[in-house]
Amino acid sequence: MDGLDGSALVDLMVACERLKARLDALQQVALAGVIEATESTGVDGDMARHEVGAALRLSPGTAYERTRVAADLTTRLPATLAALRAGRISYLQARAIADGVRPLTDVQAEAVQLRVLTRCGTRTLAETRRALSRAVIAVDPAGAMARHETAHAARRVSIDVQSDAMAGLWATMSALNARQVWAALSDQAHRSRLALRSAGSLDPGLEALRVDALVALVTRRPAGGVTHPKALPRGRRPAAPRCTCGGRARAAVVIDLPTLLGLAEHPCELPGYGPIPAPLARELAAGCEWSRWTTDAGTRRLLDIGSHRYRPSSRLAQFVAAGHVVCGFPGCSRPAAACDLDHVTDFRRGGPTDTTNIHPACGGHHNAKTHGGWHLHYDPETGIKTWISPLGKKYLKYPDPPLPDG
Repeated sequence: MDGLDGSALVDLMVACERLKARLDALQQVALAGVIEATESTGVDGDMARHEVGAALRLSPGTAYERTRVAADLTTRLPATLAALRAGRISYLQARAIADGVRPLTDVQAEAVQLRVLTRCGTRTLAETRRALSRAVIAVDPAGAMARHETAHAARRVSIDVQSDAMAGLWATMSALNARQVWAALSDQAHRSRLALRSAGSLDPGLEALRVDALVALVTRRPAGGVTHPKALPRGRRPAAPRCTCGGRARAAVVIDLPTLLGLAEHPCELPGYGPIPAPLARELAAGCEWSRWTTDAGTRRLLDIGSHRYRPSSRLAQFVAAGHVVCGFPGCSRPAAACDLDHVTDFRRGGPTDTTNIHPACGGHHNAKTHGGWHLHYDPETGIKTWISPLGKKYLKYPDPPLPDG
């Protein structure tokens, strides 16, 4: 790019974006072709999402969305696909249109895309989504409230794993409820700020205080309190959570003995999240009951525990969740504790119920193996799982990281 001035570099940047859009359009056709090829094997086309996820290294949800968008663009939204192929809109805009018209009839979807595409090439993604919302309501005003009620019925809370022992908590709810919750959190945050300043304490900022207010509300701790255990004076650590049956809580972390005793600072594992620092793990472990498991001295992987029964014991289930971390399908990050326990070799064919033959598989990938034409081979020596798709492609799932070396 030597010799190009600023103006020429901007032109090159725009040209690259248009070329990318054209490649995205070509990929939509290829994705739709994978769906058709999957159906030709006698498997439901919906199962193509597993092939797409493994081939493109996408999470199950992202892979499913990709296949749905491609199916919509190549069937009932040809004008949107043409605009993408011409480089007039981006893939994200095309996806927004496909998502927005999905509940509509083909005739209504055609009317909406024509309304939106007229100025889509000059709009940002946010502007496209606002125009799309207006167009959907204009084309189908009678169905707007019904769609809201359907969306409201699907309200949910989800957790997103982040780095540095942090996580995002996302709540999808009605816009009215969201504004009410935001107002309440903001009000509590402002009151906490005033209290901190009056006491001469450090003000962490309104964003952090909103988080503290949310935690206080849900956990019923005093509003405005500090949420990180390290910030509490020694002797005032929060009590470990108790199970509802009245017994002591089980340990929520995987930690080696030297680290537990404070003699080492090895990384620890929080099931369903991943690695966390040793001090935080010790805080979580306080007051919990413990199960002792043995690791291989060379690989640091958990050794075997098993049963001759079909259904794994609760102890084996905990062991598998601790050792595998996530679903055994390539690219799937569903926590192992939230997965099914699947026999690699079917129990009826002599497959044992132990850690050489049991692995975690989320519901979708368990179903793909059982009913979707997928096959699984497992090498217990290397820990590598080889998944073979209905189209004959092979995808490798490498073993999860071993426990930290002590």
